[in-house]
Amino acid sequence: MKIAYDFTSTVKPELTGIGRYAVEILRAMLRQLAPEDRVILGYRLSRWHRRKYAPQFTDPRVSVRPLQSPFAFLTYGAPDVFHGLGVNVPLGLPAKRKFVTVHGFVSLEEVAPEKREAYRRRLAKIRTMVERAHRGFVVSEFERQRTAEFVGCPVEKLVVVHHGVDHATYRAGVPAELDERLLGKAMPRRPYLLALGAITARKNLVRLMEAYGSSRVHNEFDLVLAGQARSESAPILAAVDAYGLRDCVHVTGFVSAQALPAWIRRARALVHPSLYEAFGLPLVEAMACGTPVICSNTSAMPEVTAGAARLFDPTDTAAIRYALESICYDDGLHADLRARGLERAAELTWDRAAARTLAAYRAE
Repeated sequence: MKIAYDFTSTVKPELTGIGRYAVEILRAMLRQLAPEDRVILGYRLSRWHRRKYAPQFTDPRVSVRPLQSPFAFLTYGAPDVFHGLGVNVPLGLPAKRKFVTVHGFVSLEEVAPEKREAYRRRLAKIRTMVERAHRGFVVSEFERQRTAEFVGCPVEKLVVVHHGVDHATYRAGVPAELDERLLGKAMPRRPYLLALGAITARKNLVRLMEAYGSSRVHNEFDLVLAGQARSESAPILAAVDAYGLRDCVHVTGFVSAQALPAWIRRARALVHPSLYEAFGLPLVEAMACGTPVICSNTSAMPEVTAGAARLFDPTDTAAIRYALESICYDDGLHADLRARGLERAAELTWDRAAARTLAAYRAE
């Protein structure tokens, strides 16, 4: 079988989101494909000159090609399967079976007015790509129902493939001194809670800081905001000063893949007050590290954590505050969530995700 992927989403020096998914699913896929199978990684011409930033694969079954048009495949043989990992299925593509992964999207009402036209264009693109594909992959059952409604396709056309976690990287039991040496002076002197993800309105960080600042927790535990700043970050970060939290809130910016597991392991808990997640990979990575999770009771988060997290209403500041105090001061709850989180994370692997994806390829 010859499989072609649009791998363009990995062409960046700092992988996040879709890029991380693309790399992990391909690595797991290569562990399961037969020696005679072949994989083509296609990069759109807009990123072709920057492909050096993409992860490199030495596997002899893998080749790299420009994806300038569907007819490019005719020069090196049409694939049996094409999979648009970044929501891309070119028109007229000469592949026997076509797939696309839809990574989730918020509703129009949740988008800032100035961004709604761009949102409409993106939704129209997703609808077109799902129409071109034989099957669409989604990352949760919640997202399966939502995508079918938003895109207007039969729910049966969508296959749920949960993300996995790299258990060799995200694991418990690493000596504290090794993590502390890696983090160095960046690590707070006090115990801390960790909020992981881009600093955007959807992550609900202003409400988190309000809950944190009004709780006794901030007298003993710091709060670390670890994630990339975006154009909308400035008014969110202004809340640090507004609530008088400059001495106990630490903003790290983007965290490297090498340092991220250490940040997670050393945290008292991962707190994830996001208003919406199609999946929520940090939840699973924290559980795999033995770090308890407290998170929102909305969207896919209850499905992903599957009873292994302390849930709260993300629109209720008092509920967030109570969850923070519970995880910081109730050692029994902390131990219980740690144990349940490790069990849940063990069920979610990239090999499992690749096997389910491969089964869909072969079922067509």
